[in-house]
Amino acid sequence: LRSVGIRPINNIVDITNYVLIEIGQPMHAFDRTFLAGGRIIVRRADAGEHIVTLDGKDNTLTSDMLTIRDGEKPVAVAGVMGGENSGINDATNEIIFESARFARDSVRRTSRALGLRSDSSARYEKGVDFSAQEYGLKRALTLIAETGSGVIASGLIDECVPRETDRTVDFTVKAIEDILGCKVSLPRLKAILSRLGIAVSHAGGRVYTAHIPDAREDIACVNDIAEEFIRVYGYSHIEPTLFGYSSLTKGGKTPFIKFRDDAKSSLRASGLSEIITYSFISPSYAEKLGLDKDSREARPVPILNPLGENMGVMRTMLLPSMIETLSYNLARGNKQAALFEAARVYFPKSLPLDDYAVEDDHISVGMYGEDCDFFKLKGVVCALLSALHAEAEFSRSALPFLHPGRGADITVSGKKIGWLGEIHPLVAAKYDAEERLLAAEIDLVALFETERGGYSFRPFSKYPSAERDLAVVVDASVPAGDMLNAVRRAKINDLTSADIFDVYRGAQVGEGKKSVALTFGFASPERTLTDDEIAAAMKKILSLLRREFGAKIRQ
Repeated sequence: LRSVGIRPINNIVDITNYVLIEIGQPMHAFDRTFLAGGRIIVRRADAGEHIVTLDGKDNTLTSDMLTIRDGEKPVAVAGVMGGENSGINDATNEIIFESARFARDSVRRTSRALGLRSDSSARYEKGVDFSAQEYGLKRALTLIAETGSGVIASGLIDECVPRETDRTVDFTVKAIEDILGCKVSLPRLKAILSRLGIAVSHAGGRVYTAHIPDAREDIACVNDIAEEFIRVYGYSHIEPTLFGYSSLTKGGKTPFIKFRDDAKSSLRASGLSEIITYSFISPSYAEKLGLDKDSREARPVPILNPLGENMGVMRTMLLPSMIETLSYNLARGNKQAALFEAARVYFPKSLPLDDYAVEDDHISVGMYGEDCDFFKLKGVVCALLSALHAEAEFSRSALPFLHPGRGADITVSGKKIGWLGEIHPLVAAKYDAEERLLAAEIDLVALFETERGGYSFRPFSKYPSAERDLAVVVDASVPAGDMLNAVRRAKINDLTSADIFDVYRGAQVGEGKKSVALTFGFASPERTLTDDEIAAAMKKILSLLRREFGAKIRQ
């Protein structure tokens, strides 16, 4: 028994296990002392009945579960496991052996419903030979006698239901050939089936009858006959062919899958490592992140039977999983990390759920370390957006889980598609993270929709370009990114680029002020621009900055 992974218990139980391994017949030994009335009854349980099984588990039974009972109560779950008080112990002196054949579907349903699994239930689920019950019982009694474990006190009591004595399957050689896709010789077919214990007789014409042994419950139709033949004859005899009624199609990825793969490739090229986390998260995520309870992100799809209290809902954003992963790495002494995840988030159409949830693809980025700051994160995100041919605008974010002044919303074609920034220290502390965490998340579906029209090539100007710098003083509260966005939206003629290259705060610009240095590029596809034309464009830019942000030229 040890050689097959079964722990020896005592001589009687060991004999039943030996018979199970030797001939495939499950058995159970009952202590007759604990059988009320000295009877064994097999019937379905009464709804709500309880039985404590050999593993110590208290099980509540339903009316469709088959039980073995004495005159008063269930003593075993039929085909699955015996009851705690019916087993063999050192004081046992009278034993009743039970050897049965229970319906495999019934055993499977009961085993799964109760969460019980045993060697016997596994065997019953695969089917037991009709002829094995009596043989198994006699084999057990023989071993009892040979080992001197007891004296046979009474004979066999047999309760047998009517059964189909001769199961047959009719087939033709052509049907076998059509299934397998190869030529089949009748003499070879009959010889191989005969070696497998399946006799074949001629039923008339081109029809033959296969006589199925009791032990082969898995054979029920002509497909099974074909399978039995080919696994012996050899699959190498089947020549690979194209489907007869199909046309060749060129495989490939959908546009969105390509789009998502491009995003992942960009992040890998930036040095980030991909992670895969569970779609189930703790229901407390909304409270930890400070989300408005009425917001879309704070109304997740609940799980009816969660794997644990920390996996009770389906995530509406990837951020909680990313923060947990960063915190996990921090707790284990990793000095730095740069990670990303591309996965789905789930939004209910309504609660309680009455329809399938809406599934969106998001991509998240998370990092921490000595050299990690907002600008490094923004560089990674900008590289990602550039790889996806998206022109984005960044504006101050008011999301509650981001650090004030160190977070930005990402807008493409006037539509918000994500955010980035430093996680608020109070939020990070709720996840036991003491380091500064940076994260970003982008709705890939929304970004893909903005790019659905595709993108076109804009020819480079063959004429010389020109650059002009401008330093202005604004209130310290004015976001520099808003200034850039305003200039870009103004559609200044021949303006090809606009960037910030310096921000200064100090005594030279006054308290509550800051100096923002911007650089602008100009080029015309038709001619070389004159100094007057460039000066006129710069005048428009300065006028715009004065009007919208109260900017003054730094002296």
